[in-house]
Amino acid sequence: MRPTSIVAALAATLTFVGFPAARAEPVDTAARINELSAQIEVLRAEVEALRTAQAQAAAAAPAAGGTALTAAGDAGADTRAPAAVAPDESAITFTGYGEAIYTRPSDGPNDAVADLQRVVLGVGYRFDERTRLEVEAEWEHAITSADDEGEAAIEQAYIAHEFGESMQLRAGLFLIPMGIINEYHEPPTFFGVFRPLTETAIIPTTWREGGVSVLGNTSGGFHWSVGLTTGFNLADWDPTSLDGQESPLGSIHQEMSLAVANDLSVFGSVKYLGVPGLALGAAVFTGGAGQGQKAFPADDSQATLWSAHARWEPGAWELTALYAEGYLSDTAALNLTFIGNPTLVPKRFWGGYGQVAYRGWPLGSWRLEPFARYEMFNTGAEYANIGQGLTPKALSTEDVTTLGASLYLNPNVVFKLDYQFFDSANAALGYEDRLNLGVGYMY
Repeated sequence: MRPTSIVAALAATLTFVGFPAARAEPVDTAARINELSAQIEVLRAEVEALRTAQAQAAAAAPAAGGTALTAAGDAGADTRAPAAVAPDESAITFTGYGEAIYTRPSDGPNDAVADLQRVVLGVGYRFDERTRLEVEAEWEHAITSADDEGEAAIEQAYIAHEFGESMQLRAGLFLIPMGIINEYHEPPTFFGVFRPLTETAIIPTTWREGGVSVLGNTSGGFHWSVGLTTGFNLADWDPTSLDGQESPLGSIHQEMSLAVANDLSVFGSVKYLGVPGLALGAAVFTGGAGQGQKAFPADDSQATLWSAHARWEPGAWELTALYAEGYLSDTAALNLTFIGNPTLVPKRFWGGYGQVAYRGWPLGSWRLEPFARYEMFNTGAEYANIGQGLTPKALSTEDVTTLGASLYLNPNVVFKLDYQFFDSANAALGYEDRLNLGVGYMY
């Protein structure tokens, strides 16, 4: 390389990094220093302004959290108080579901009913990565007042804490893991405008109890749970009402509302989900229903319910089967006091159904899913012996066939239509042939 080329390259490099190239005139060094000093002062002012803004934001954080708590360790601070933390929107979750129905009996069109069946609002709060709160509030029939049939209730309210990746503790008011619908009863998750009658008459969906439970799962596909909870109160049985014929356990369900809790109950459930498309489950719940009330004729009565179910999804088809059976023991003395009333306490009750659905019928962005369900149940299959001529006869077994379809506009929004055929009509309990329409959602 020629010397002149080397000089030219060096001059260009010095100019690029901020040094003046060789010129005919000398550089004004004083002016250059003054210029750099001015730029440094501007940067210093910007840094100071940024520090001031950060300090103001930190000072405002406790107020944003809704509680001004002194940081633990400061002079005069209560060291038991947690440090103030601004609310983290990602820690709060909102859920909910709802359904509206229209039902029209074939032989009694004047008895057609339209109803906002229920609206449920849920909120969750994550305290940390392993501990959270879940609360759900439910309103039924649109209006709740002393003169209306509506009801407002807390459906769930529990603390959940995770131990590792495969175990969880729950404490509070939670759903009992029995059957299919009780835990997952949002309208888009089941077929038919109404829930299967076996899972309302025999399993008293929506069934929740207060207590403590432990849940877990294994790498082999087993999911299990056990718990200690409140139970039923047979002293609430009303022999003058048909509620006990509609659902024996539902009529004495306490729902953790000032629940009598002398006798607690235990439950256990297991599910197997280790094979794609296959789900198997079984559960049992048992506990005192007399609640040790010494003046009560059935103070030693026990309530027991068990269920088993299977679901198989070969391709676009879904096949489901469920059976449940319950018992109320030591009811003879109590039923003797109920003689002459329409509803005595049953010793045994049972129900089951089989269902087939096709889930592969797309309609553009929508999806149509037809289904058929056949079920049988009996809420008074057997009564304790209280003497010849006094022991009630078993109730008739009810056979119900439901044919219909669900139209999904979205996986979480569904329109439903079905028709139900009742083998033994009983208008007092709503068991009569009827057309049903519904809309439901969940989020």
